[in-house]
Amino acid sequence: MNDRNLHAIIEQYENDFENVYGEKKELFKWRALKAWQDAFHSAESNGNFREKFSAAKKAFSIRVDSTQYSLVDSRNNHPSTGIVKLWEKEPEKMEYLFQKVLLKDPCGDAARAESQMTEFLNEFEILRCQHFPEAGSYKVTPHSASVFMTLDNPSFNYIFRIKIARRMANYIGFNDDLGSGTKPNLANYYRMCDRILSAMKEHENLFRKHASYLADDMMDDPEHHMMVFDLMHCSGYRHYYTNLIPMNIGKSKTGKARKGSTPEELEREEREKLQKMKTIQEEIDNLESSIEGCEEISLMDVEVTHPKLGTGTVISQELKKIKRDKTQVKITVRFPNEDKVFYLNREYSNLLTFKNVKDIVEALTVYGETIDMIEAKKKELERLQGK
Repeated sequence: MNDRNLHAIIEQYENDFENVYGEKKELFKWRALKAWQDAFHSAESNGNFREKFSAAKKAFSIRVDSTQYSLVDSRNNHPSTGIVKLWEKEPEKMEYLFQKVLLKDPCGDAARAESQMTEFLNEFEILRCQHFPEAGSYKVTPHSASVFMTLDNPSFNYIFRIKIARRMANYIGFNDDLGSGTKPNLANYYRMCDRILSAMKEHENLFRKHASYLADDMMDDPEHHMMVFDLMHCSGYRHYYTNLIPMNIGKSKTGKARKGSTPEELEREEREKLQKMKTIQEEIDNLESSIEGCEEISLMDVEVTHPKLGTGTVISQELKKIKRDKTQVKITVRFPNEDKVFYLNREYSNLLTFKNVKDIVEALTVYGETIDMIEAKKKELERLQGK
């Protein structure tokens, strides 16, 4: 790993506390932690699962000016609402899935934690399809599941979000597979987080300074696992990577020197090329940040309606390159008499109807367009690297 980059990121994070925490924006994570612990684990905790979850849910988000920030939900995904709705249908099953599957102590084994998460997600999706087949936004994703796991056991678990994790891994040189937004590799992810936490502990004032911002309605986690995710999250949108060179950028492969070029000219050209590569990587990072969470939008098993074909169920979803520079989300819908393929794009949003159709199709259209821009930038980067 690149310790120099990692410590530079941590230093920027610590020096930026007043901006990050001064508005109390990012501190809501620790308010959510206290709300969850109070609801589920305090001496005063009482009531059924729905009452406890609903009490904790109030602290999952915060509004700053006109923008809503949430640990769990987003514009197109509302898993916390889905959990409450499903509890109303099958309270015993939902309580079992949370307490005996997702939140069961994995005994320090990240692979076991991943297995429990997978079992929970699969069983939850079966229930959602039975009771709310049209409500794809009720799906619980690995990200939202990891939030519940971390709020319940912050001394072991880490919040997982694939785009944030991959970007950090790129800059600190962690090369092990982290999985995907729908299938994380928690063993490797937790190992990366542990190494980040170890580096954070070398900054002796970091944790004490952070604790000074916490209010009475917040709870610090003793092992600082919430801070590891917060560091990764802030590094992107607060631009801590700006002056760093990611590990996928090394010296460019140069061809034969031009006849008559002096060593000074060649060195200058190399510096200019590296700066251009760095600028392109920053553009890629910004584009990836702009579609954060889109990878988690899933229509699998969602019930949809077509004006001529009737009601069907989505049986597959994938990103598909339909032209050399045009990517769209392709879904296959099983109708009573046939399976039909659709490409989701704002131009054809009237072909299918389902819950929140306009918002979801717009988000997936932007997702495909941004993926194309990212790929174009990566090709430009590879050309400069001489690959």
